[in-house]
Amino acid sequence: MKKRRKTGQLELSRDICELCRISGELVRMHVHHIIPRCDRRCVNDNSNLAVVCPNCHDDVHSGRKTIVGVYGSTSGRRVLFYSGDIPPIDFLEREYWHILPEDNPHVLMGIAKKENKK
Repeated sequence: MKKRRKTGQLELSRDICELCRISGELVRMHVHHIIPRCDRRCVNDNSNLAVVCPNCHDDVHSGRKTIVGVYGSTSGRRVLFYSGDIPPIDFLEREYWHILPEDNPHVLMGIAKKENKK
């Protein structure tokens, strides 16, 4: 596995969408910044990046899916997310979320788009 030039971290595998699990052989994967680049808290390391297919990337930017963060697990990297407006109650406690939905510009832009369509 190659290392990224600027951070020295391992490059993310683009073999599979980290949200819907579709194969990278079927579609070209995108790399999504969880905390957006327009936010001063944004960093370009693997803890702020998710590999997603074009459909999931559109869902994240429109607010249909919300990425909470990237966490390590016994099986490796895990991107936690939820679909819809209300996160599940048994989800990871909010104090451990990397970014809260109400602070995420992607979510706020999605809400504004929904309100403009009404």
